[in-house]
Amino acid sequence: MPKRILYILQQYPEHSETYIRTEIEAVRERYELSILSTSPAHLVYDDAFPFRRITSYQEAYAAIDEFKPDILHTHWLNEMVPNIAIQKGLPFTLRSHSFDTYWSPPPPDYVTNAIKPLHHELCLGILGFQYVQQRFAEAGLPMEKFHVVPPVVNVSHFLNRSPNGKDVLNVGAAIPKKNMEQFLQVAADRRIDRKFRLYPLAYGTPQLHDLNAQLGGATEIHSPVQPDLMPAEYKRHEWLFINEHPKFKSFGLPVCVAEAQASGVGVCIPGIRPDVAEYVGGAGFVYTSLEEAIEILSKPYPAEMRELGFEVAQRSDISRHIHKLTDLWDRV
Repeated sequence: MPKRILYILQQYPEHSETYIRTEIEAVRERYELSILSTSPAHLVYDDAFPFRRITSYQEAYAAIDEFKPDILHTHWLNEMVPNIAIQKGLPFTLRSHSFDTYWSPPPPDYVTNAIKPLHHELCLGILGFQYVQQRFAEAGLPMEKFHVVPPVVNVSHFLNRSPNGKDVLNVGAAIPKKNMEQFLQVAADRRIDRKFRLYPLAYGTPQLHDLNAQLGGATEIHSPVQPDLMPAEYKRHEWLFINEHPKFKSFGLPVCVAEAQASGVGVCIPGIRPDVAEYVGGAGFVYTSLEEAIEILSKPYPAEMRELGFEVAQRSDISRHIHKLTDLWDRV
């Protein structure tokens, strides 16, 4: 019989968190799944795996008693799921991402409290990006618990070697650290002879519409596109232009980079950390100033980089690294 995995997630199914959708799609045939969500999503995508909303530990305990899982699994560093798992005597796993792993030393109390239960023998392992490994170590996580993984992307969903359009896009959650305002400003500057299209998700989208209007409407701002339709949107573009906030230099390894590369789209991303260049893998540009980015975007995406991008994107393909999670589950 397949193992029973209970996901306990926050704000599932959030449109800007399709990496969770991708992971679920990769494991749903091998395991029996049940999903709980502890808070409502800001923007829901279609075709989500069935789930149940809970609002308390008691409801989680009741769902566990009903489903009788073999393992609990969660995303993002949190206290709730590890504590529930230990209380119920269940093995558990956790996949970290980016925003949940940004803290300045010394680790704040919420990090210390979340790390403590990860020492327990019921913690099978923590998955996370290479660049956060040292941060977890400094916060006290035993390194034998940490498993390095790339971003979670269904590359086959985007892989398309056919010709691309010539325009520029940006996509993702409309939150301050993404600084989509800068994208609008570069478009309004009109030094780049391309259309600019922005695909913001929830949060600060109304403010972006207001700013774009003030700037003369130089950017096409799109309503949310369902995940299954997004590959066609990438193909309209030659460049993905990612911006950085002058204060919140804290983005992780955006899944849109691998999605773009698999779609034949060039990547132009700020080099806020050395590992960003490693992620781009020579199949795009890591810029150090806005003027440099404008110069890059004014030129064609080099054909040799485009070809390399198809290969580099495969590093993040879920089929290549999902075993790092399922190997932990299969040990139980």
